[in-house]
Amino acid sequence: MPSSAKQHSFLGRALTGLACLGLAAATLAGCGTKDDEASSDPDTSDSEADYTALREAAKVFDCTSAFGDLDAAHIANDVAGQRAAAAEYRKIIAAWDEKVRAIDFPDGSREAAERLYRTNTDELNSLDDMAAATDANEATIVVWEIFVADWENTVANDELQASLGHPSAPALVAAHQLGLARSKSASASAEAGQPFRDALASGDLDAAIAANEIEIGGLETYLDEIDAIEFPDSVDSQVEQLKKDVQAQIDYDHQQVAVATTADIVESPSDGSAEAKTEAQTHEELQNTLNDMAPPSGPDPVCPSETGTPN
Repeated sequence: MPSSAKQHSFLGRALTGLACLGLAAATLAGCGTKDDEASSDPDTSDSEADYTALREAAKVFDCTSAFGDLDAAHIANDVAGQRAAAAEYRKIIAAWDEKVRAIDFPDGSREAAERLYRTNTDELNSLDDMAAATDANEATIVVWEIFVADWENTVANDELQASLGHPSAPALVAAHQLGLARSKSASASAEAGQPFRDALASGDLDAAIAANEIEIGGLETYLDEIDAIEFPDSVDSQVEQLKKDVQAQIDYDHQQVAVATTADIVESPSDGSAEAKTEAQTHEELQNTLNDMAPPSGPDPVCPSETGTPN
């Protein structure tokens, strides 16, 4: 089983799409461009006002290092650091949630808004769960739940922006959907980690196989979700390589437990198998390519030194 305990999340910051909403530019290339076909009727005017309010709400993300601190503590396996960073990031998500719920979105955006509200609630609950984490295994499971919720929030925001006539750049939408798909797979891996180790300790091969099946299921879903994403044609070769690398992880997991007893199982290194590392690198390269394809969003916000720097 490839361990995810010390793999970098490669999220950078899942809410980058939200952060760029906070810029003052009237048209935000890459972060929700203006629909040229929008008319001057009242519904469109309402959508524009709501989009402006959404941009303003997202300024809560401009000058915080909390998400990056959480990711860094996760990589370091620092449970106390994860709890502290999660507590700070919870304040940001709570402020964001309060602001977006105060916006009276038009009927055509209600479904997208409701999804965003749900993802906010899920993320707040996961951040609360981190406060109760007492050991590294529990913190690893919870932090990936937070990462999943954060990407869900970003994808939901893309849908909401589009419903208001400001769709994000296609490459950026694909990047966000890819980040969500990979995080869900990593979350399944984190969930399977302790049961797999317990199975090895007790010599229970059936339990080890069952634990590996949790991770394999997550990887298979990851493959399916990659296929469902509308990637730009220019990254087809990178997407195909990523799919091969994910399949290699699935094959590795099957082979790892295709043995007579648990004594024959070769455990993965603590920082992950060679297959997992290869997939992580391929994913990061594809994610970066997609992010680079999005039009520039404008200058970084200027933050007071006492509040940190833009993330």
